[in-house]
Amino acid sequence: MEAAPGSELVDQDLSVSGVTALPDDSLLLVGCGGLYRLEGNELAQLLAFAPQDRNGQPVSRANWTPNNVVLLDDGSYVISTGSWRSIYRLHQNDNGQWTCLRAGAGEPVIW
Repeated sequence: MEAAPGSELVDQDLSVSGVTALPDDSLLLVGCGGLYRLEGNELAQLLAFAPQDRNGQPVSRANWTPNNVVLLDDGSYVISTGSWRSIYRLHQNDNGQWTCLRAGAGEPVIW
């Protein structure tokens, strides 16, 4: 693939496994490497994923396959995965840090 004149081509190993259309005609994309927003021809990475197993060890991207993503009214995201058959809620705290909570683990998620 050739880069457009005046731009740089960067291979970020982008893999998309789930897509959701948003009301503003942009797309919300999710894959093993992160969460992205596509507006027109501009792609912005919102979050990078570094999944870990129950022991805190890094998980191979091949074993982490998010397949659905939904943006909630409060700005948080719900992501489901076929690989681990789980549902996760991602939300940003007041201090700007993101938290991921698996449904059924830890504190109950209510919205």
